[in-house]
Parts: sequence; C-alpha cells; structure tokens
Amino acid sequence: MTASNKVNPLGVTMGVRDFPMAYYWIRQIDFIDRLEIFGYSHEVAHDRAKKYLLAHPEYTHLLILCEDNIIAPDFVKLLIKDVEETAHPVITGYSNIRFDHDGLNWTQKDLSQTLVIGERPYNFPSLLWYLSKEARDFLGYPLFKVFFVGLTTAMIARSVVEKVTFKAYKQKSLAIDLQFCIECHKLGIPIYVDARLFHIHFGNTVKLIDWKNMQQSVTFTPKKA
Repeated sequence: MTASNKVNPLGVTMGVRDFPMAYYWIRQIDFIDRLEIFGYSHEVAHDRAKKYLLAHPEYTHLLILCEDNIIAPDFVKLLIKDVEETAHPVITGYSNIRFDHDGLNWTQKDLSQTLVIGERPYNFPSLLWYLSKEARDFLGYPLFKVFFVGLTTAMIARSVVEKVTFKAYKQKSLAIDLQFCIECHKLGIPIYVDARLFHIHFGNTVKLIDWKNMQQSVTFTPKKA
C-alpha cells in the first residue's frame, strides 16, 4: 500500500454492556476517529456503523473494536501496519472463547455448507496446540488465513463494507461474525488473523445485559490533532 493510500480507519465499538476496564483501553485509541454505538441490537448497530462509514469517504476501513475484550492501543497500530504492508482486505485479532476451556475463536474449517448450532461445528483450535512450533509451521507466522474468526478487532476495507450485509446468521442468531465470514468466502474475500494480536475475552456475559434500563447513544470522538 502506497503513501497515497494511507490507512485511515473509523474505529467503531458497538456495545450493550458497561465494562469500564474495556472502555478505558478503547478510549486510549485516540489516534483514529472513533464511533461508540451503545444500546442497540447487534444488527442495528452494525447497520448504523456501515451507513456512517459509507457516508464519509475519508475513511478507508471499518475497524471493529469489541466491547468485551481488552484491546491495547498498540494492537490497533499493528493492524494498521499490517494493512499498509499487505493490503489484505480483512485482517483481525483473535481471543480465547471462555475461561473454562482453551479454545480460540477462529477456524479454518469451511462452514459455508454447514448448519452451525452451538460451538461443536467450528472445531475451534486449542491454545495449547496453537502455541506449539507445529502450529506455527502449519499456519505460517505472523499472518495466516482463516475461514472464520470472531470479530474481536477487525480491520475491514471499505470495498468489503460496501459488499457485505452485516446481517445475523440464519436471521435468528447474534452470529453476525459467522455470517460476515460466510459472505466473505462467497465473495472470494480472504480473511487473515495476526498471530500477535491475542485478546483477553471476558467470556459469556449475556446475563449482564440490562435491556430494560438501557440508554441508547451514538458518540463520535475525533482523533487527537
């Protein structure tokens, strides 16, 4: 990617839970413009993010900054560097799934022809295997291609945002990330994970969502001059 095509992402956090430790780190990412969309369903929030980006041609990428992970500002700097050096259309970080087993939230298994219910169909790799030399030799390092990855941090090129729907999988699920990956597969858009960008994921925190008292808001924070 040349200097004339410098990466200028719009960081977007779509939240329904109040996790101060996560938002503290997200708000340290002050070197890019950010949008916080709070209190909306996943589909509505993703639709708002897509429309906002497409209405602002100055942004080259949509950068998803998930609300239930610890995201260090340097992770974002590395993602930007990755895109500038490779021009891959989708590059992401990754995370643990929960703390009660060592599965990671990506797979190379083609799920496009599979009815995905629960975790079993994904064949998530274990952290123990992933840390081995065998895994590095098999996958490549630091970037490797996947079929699916949970959108923990995801740098998505504008050209991809224009084509994907950000709809939920099978219309009855919160699995927008799965539907996104299936659509990318069908469009011939490769997805890469950076092995260095491991995030701490808080696990299943659905019980902490308080829809009854939820206050909706959309907040734009410009990058520091």
